[in-house]
Amino acid sequence: MSDISIKVDTSEFKKVFAEYMTLSKRNVDESVNTHAYFIARDAVSTTPSSSKDKIRQELSADSEKYSGVPLAAVLINKQLKIKGKKGLSGAKMATAIEKFLNKRANTVNYFRAGWLTAMRAIQPYTAKKGGKAIPAGVRIRTKGLGGAQPAPVSKTNWNPIASIWNSVNIHNELGMDFLEIGAQKAIELEINSMRQYIEKKQAELCSKFWS
Repeated sequence: MSDISIKVDTSEFKKVFAEYMTLSKRNVDESVNTHAYFIARDAVSTTPSSSKDKIRQELSADSEKYSGVPLAAVLINKQLKIKGKKGLSGAKMATAIEKFLNKRANTVNYFRAGWLTAMRAIQPYTAKKGGKAIPAGVRIRTKGLGGAQPAPVSKTNWNPIASIWNSVNIHNELGMDFLEIGAQKAIELEINSMRQYIEKKQAELCSKFWS
């Protein structure tokens, strides 16, 4: 699997997180890991799942590199080459393409699976579990489809960083778009959650002040 670099805007998250930490009793590293967990968990739901028809359409279209050759055929021969086998053509390729399309069409939640792996990888380092229910049909199919690097526990590190990633094998722009959409929406959900926490704590402080 290749590493996937997606573009998301985290500027607002950083701003709200700084305010959140002025009111939270958690350690910074604990908070970072917890929010990373919820972003990964939310991304499982917020990442679009392609329809079976859309998947077949994308893979049946001509490859950008080889005019007149379906993308599915290119991917099939690429996989065979990696395994040290000869490529296919003619009737054998037609049969292989149909099997390939059916297999991919039955994995409409393929792009979501990497976030599930990331969520489970960072879960042991979080302060709390739970969150939104995982959509039906999303499961870890292959090891290494995603992962996480928790923020280290350190009293001297004031800027701990946690990383989550999705390493599904992207073969077209549609898949990349799906991951970016899912990650950005998940970040926005966590921003809203922190804002609600901030408003709640500020209301509690005001109540104590005026009581």
